[in-house]
Amino acid sequence: MVHSKMRTQWYPLSNNRFIVCIGKREIGFSKISGVELMDPSVVSKNLLRIGKKDIKTELVSLYEGDEDDSQSDGSSDSGQNTITLEKALKPKLTDSDQVYLLHLAENNVLIDCISVRILRNDGSLAASLNFSNCVLTSLKLSELAADSNSYINQTLTFRYCKVKLIIE
Repeated sequence: MVHSKMRTQWYPLSNNRFIVCIGKREIGFSKISGVELMDPSVVSKNLLRIGKKDIKTELVSLYEGDEDDSQSDGSSDSGQNTITLEKALKPKLTDSDQVYLLHLAENNVLIDCISVRILRNDGSLAASLNFSNCVLTSLKLSELAADSNSYINQTLTFRYCKVKLIIE
C-alpha cells in the first residue's frame, strides 16, 4: 500500500481533473484554454552576456503612456489576457447555471475571481489558478448541423486583469 502511494505521487497531472468556480459558483466545464501565466505585454530586450554562462535581460513593458498609468503589481489591463471555458449546452435552458451564465453575458458583470482548481490523480488539490477582475466578452454556440450527432457546446471567453498560480 505504501509503495502504491509513493508511486502515484510521481505520475504527471491529468488534464481532465479540474474544478471551475466563477465567483463563488461552481460550474462544470469540459475544456479550458488560453491560460497564460506570463504577461503578454512584456518582452525581453537587451540580452547581455556576462562571462561564459550568465545572461542579463531587461524586461520592457509594451504599454504606452505615463509611468503613473501603469500598475505597480504587474497586472495587465490591456484586454489581451483572456481565458476560454467550454461546456455542453444543457437541455433545460432554465437550469440555474445556464441562467447565471446568460446573466453574465447580458449585464457585463465584473467577476472578482474565476478560480480553476487543478486536482491530483487522487482527487486532492494540487494548485489553483485565480483569474482576477474578469468580464465575459464572448459567448458562442458551436455549429448546428443536421448531419451531426455531437453535442451543442457553448464557449465563453473572459477578459481578466491578472492570473495567479497558487501551489498547494
